[in-house]
Amino acid sequence: MMSGRRVLLVLGMHRSGTSAFTAGLGALGVDLGQKLLGPAADNEKGFFEHLPAYKLNEELLASFHRDWSSIGDFNIADHPRFEVFLGQAIRMILRDFPASQVFALKDPRISRLLPFWREVFRRLDINVIPILVLRQPMAVAKSLATRERFSITRSLIMWARHSLGVLENFDEIPLIVNYERLVDKPEECLWAIRQQFNLKCGAGQVGAFGTSADEATALGSAAHAEGADLGDEVKCRERIKQFATEFIDPDLQHAKVRMSAAIPAGDNSRLRKGCSDLFEELTKYHLQSVKSRTFNSAVSPIRELLRDQEDFLSEVDSLKIEADSLKSDSLRVAKAALIAQVDVLQDRVRHLEDVIHTHQKENTRTLFRSARLAHQFIDRHHSLKHFFAAILSVVRYF
Repeated sequence: MMSGRRVLLVLGMHRSGTSAFTAGLGALGVDLGQKLLGPAADNEKGFFEHLPAYKLNEELLASFHRDWSSIGDFNIADHPRFEVFLGQAIRMILRDFPASQVFALKDPRISRLLPFWREVFRRLDINVIPILVLRQPMAVAKSLATRERFSITRSLIMWARHSLGVLENFDEIPLIVNYERLVDKPEECLWAIRQQFNLKCGAGQVGAFGTSADEATALGSAAHAEGADLGDEVKCRERIKQFATEFIDPDLQHAKVRMSAAIPAGDNSRLRKGCSDLFEELTKYHLQSVKSRTFNSAVSPIRELLRDQEDFLSEVDSLKIEADSLKSDSLRVAKAALIAQVDVLQDRVRHLEDVIHTHQKENTRTLFRSARLAHQFIDRHHSLKHFFAAILSVVRYF
């Protein structure tokens, strides 16, 4: 029997609006954790990714010689350190979300690592609510072409892998979100999500989408006069409005395409059509819950295409691994050369230090000799002075 605690797993492909959606969850009072990945040039308003989870996902993928852009398949349950990684993840959740009844975890890498994360939350007795955020596959591909210089084919395969990963790991998707519609009608989308999951804004953190002191006083009065639920409703509406005004910016959509346009013939035309058809089927259920088997007819052609290209996908990843290895080898060679140069310089420094030390010793000896000679000269001077004084006294006497 589950504990009643819930984790909202924000899933979907990179460059699909998962950051904007997760920021919206934060506005609704969902705990995102304190340690978040900061903004970057390609995501100016922030990623809203829990930094420790992001680092763990990177480590998991790297242990398979994979990274966020790998497209070949792999079975994470076969990893020899599977239990070790599970332990790390469980301790992280217990440490960073110790008492949260509802919290969210967002990282597009999770879509490729779902068997791992599902097991983490099963052992913690936490209900997993998968949320699939979707963006037009060609818009994603064009965005990645600009940022990473990826081919359209590669990006579409990645989009397919991430989408199929969600559908294959859950019998039901409680919520599907169309990113373009979120941008067009953010307040409507977030309000529907609040109602569907019974979220309380008062339970969240006062932060980017919190209320001012005056607003908090007004909301408190409203809650006292008309009930706590109404007070929370007012607070939620204020936060959602703030989110829509300050965060959502249609100009930040990195690439826009018309999916209704005819797909030209070419090497990736079947893949483009398959991804387009699946996207259209999925987004029919925008802000709805739906059984994964609903999309079997749209999924089958993509699964076939990926199966046909499995050897190609594996070869691509193998070449990437080899390239990374060569890069590492080159770095190791360069590092060894630098270390050798440093050793030579250190030897020269030691030699110069020895020379300086020798000269210092010679100079010290010279100084001692000079001082001794000076003392001897002074002593002789005094002796001669006394001698001549004695002679002068004798002369005067006679």
